[in-house]
Amino acid sequence: MHPCYPATGRRAPRRVIAIDLPSEGIIGSISPCIANITSLTRLQLSNNSFHGGIPSELGFLNELQNLDLSMNSLEGNIPSELSSCSQLQILDLQNNSLQGEIPPSLSQCVHLQQILLGNNKLQGSIPSAFGDLPKLRVLFLANNRLSGDIPPSLGSSLTLTYVDLGNNALTGGIPKPMLNSSSLQQLILNRNSLSGELPKALLNTLSLIGIYLNQNSFIADNKLTGIMPSFGSLTNLEDLDVAYNMLEAGDWGFISSLSNCTRLTKLMLDGNNLQGNLPSSVGNLSSSLQRLWLRNNKISGPIPQEIGNLKSLTELYMDYNQLTGNIPLTIGNLHKLGILSFAQNRLSGQIPDNIGKLVQLNYLNLDRNNLSGSIPLSIGYCTQLEILNLAHNSLNGTIPETIFKISSLSMVLDLSYNYLSGSISDEVGNLVNLNKLIISYNRLSGDIPSTLSQCVVLEYLEMQSNFFVGSIPQTFVNMLGIKVMDISHNNLSGEIPQFLTLLRSLQVLNLSFNNFHGVVPSSGIFANASVVSIEGNDHLCTETPTTGSSPTDENFNGGTTLHDFVDRALPDNTHEVVDPTMLQDDISVADMMERCFVPLVKIGLSCSMALPRERPEMGQVSTMILRIKHAASNMGVR
Repeated sequence: MHPCYPATGRRAPRRVIAIDLPSEGIIGSISPCIANITSLTRLQLSNNSFHGGIPSELGFLNELQNLDLSMNSLEGNIPSELSSCSQLQILDLQNNSLQGEIPPSLSQCVHLQQILLGNNKLQGSIPSAFGDLPKLRVLFLANNRLSGDIPPSLGSSLTLTYVDLGNNALTGGIPKPMLNSSSLQQLILNRNSLSGELPKALLNTLSLIGIYLNQNSFIADNKLTGIMPSFGSLTNLEDLDVAYNMLEAGDWGFISSLSNCTRLTKLMLDGNNLQGNLPSSVGNLSSSLQRLWLRNNKISGPIPQEIGNLKSLTELYMDYNQLTGNIPLTIGNLHKLGILSFAQNRLSGQIPDNIGKLVQLNYLNLDRNNLSGSIPLSIGYCTQLEILNLAHNSLNGTIPETIFKISSLSMVLDLSYNYLSGSISDEVGNLVNLNKLIISYNRLSGDIPSTLSQCVVLEYLEMQSNFFVGSIPQTFVNMLGIKVMDISHNNLSGEIPQFLTLLRSLQVLNLSFNNFHGVVPSSGIFANASVVSIEGNDHLCTETPTTGSSPTDENFNGGTTLHDFVDRALPDNTHEVVDPTMLQDDISVADMMERCFVPLVKIGLSCSMALPRERPEMGQVSTMILRIKHAASNMGVR
């Protein structure tokens, strides 16, 4: 960037009025020489890789109207000299790493229409003079470290339409003047530490389109929780988010009043103290409603049939409540649903067959209820599912093959803790995108399907506590991405395959309480006993450990085993089986033998008994080792 060339002939001199270089991949610092181009009205350098500070010399640009340095890596303070840019209309410094306080002198830029300073590391309070800016429409200060009260002066503005102060450390209440604004459309104060009752004066701000007050602490000074006000007067309201406060439902009249908000698309009430039955008037909410979040409350009683009237719903969260009764058949009317969660309730009865009509579902969670009966075949029509969780219910029958044909399942298929029976279809190999398969704690039987190896991105396989038989399929050698494999507490048999040592991603392997026999591999994951469990397989034996003595030494003639050799050395000849380098010259050898090494060798003997049932529990071993450690510490063993 350089000044214009001088004019020649009769041509008028050209003036640089704008520098527009967004998203150009520029790296470096912003040169203060830009201030020499005094004719600039627009400086647009967003979405590059500028670092360092903002040059204070930019304050010399008296004609600058638009300063956009957003989405860079700028640091340091916001120069107070920017207040000299008397024509400034847009100040966009969002998405940087700016620190320090917001200069109050910016309020001298009386033509400012947008102040965008969000997503930085700014501290201190919000300048109260911002409320006096006569043309200010947008104030975006979210995701900083701002503290103190919200300036009441912001409510005096006749032009503010958008205020986002979310995710800071603001305290106090919502200033009443702000709630009488005739222009405010979006009010975002989420993720702060605001307190007090949810102001009823909020209902006077008829221009409001979006209210976001989630994750604050709106409670009365006497610690009584507040009642949700009736928002029906806000007929332009589109988004209402008051999640994760301590609000109460009262008589649920606020739900009925919201039927007047015909533009409502989002209603977020999760994480409050809403109690009692959800009224049937929920079915009268806006036909445009897309998101209804009621999770993490204390809502009881049945799910109203009328909920099926909300045919524009794409997200319905009602998990973590106390809902009872059946899942209403009208749920099948919600053809646009992408997310449905009734988890952690007390629902009973069967899963409705018409759930298969929800062909746009990508998340279905019915975990931890009292649902019974079989899994409907129709669930196979939900061909966009990525997560299916039916765990912790009382479902019975076989797992429908149709589930294994949902190739979109990519994150979780969890059917654990039910009463499912029968074998696993070879069709399970169709789940080529699945990350977690959890079918533990059921009554499943038959062989483990060899086709599971076709699930090439599978990382977690949990099949424990069933009745599977046969051996570990040889095809599992191809499960190169597997991290956790738990096939414990089944009736599996055969030898532990050597190829398991080749699965480099494997981090946890549980083969316990089966009928495996033969020698346990010693390499790969088996080299780390803390992540492999093989207990409860009475016919397994481990390879001979590496010691200072070899089984071919004279000590082992006549059929004497290493275990016998160590056993006979106790207690008087313990020094024969202990590495002498472990002894410390400054501590009595006799004391160390008696109080440390003899008990340790005894633990080793008990843990290496031929039959697993003769070995101690790991909890007992841990207790014994802690006692020895304490004794050693008292002796000054380092």
